[in-house]
Amino acid sequence: MSKGSPHRPEIFRLDAEGVEIAPPSDAPVPARSSEAVLEEMAAAPPPPPTSLWSRLFWTGLGGLVSLA
Repeated sequence: MSKGSPHRPEIFRLDAEGVEIAPPSDAPVPARSSEAVLEEMAAAPPPPPTSLWSRLFWTGLGGLVSLA
């Protein structure tokens, strides 16, 4: 065990433009009222519909890849 290893590894991600996104901090998230959250969800566009067949296909394909 090396003492220099951090408690949890830093995770860096890139967004669509390739800009580095900082890892989430341990700072407390400000509380929001449930009404504000519901309004935000209502304003967001619905996710694109995925057909059941395509979902089953990709799930099955993932299962086959994991077995290989």
